[in-house]
Amino acid sequence: MAWISRRCWRLADKAFDADWLREELDERGAMAVIPPRSNRKIPYDFDTDIYKWRHLIENYTAGIYH
Repeated sequence: MAWISRRCWRLADKAFDADWLREELDERGAMAVIPPRSNRKIPYDFDTDIYKWRHLIENYTAGIYH
């Protein structure tokens, strides 16, 4: 899998889109994969492919628990 790098990803949904969290993750060397909230004046870019995997895994685990 050539697209996987050694950089650590932190995946979250829009509720966790906060500047302080993004800065903290950046200081730790992690890439924030968080879609921007709709009220952001300047939206951040995020890796949509990785976020789709987060969504699929979340839906799969929700099916296991219910």
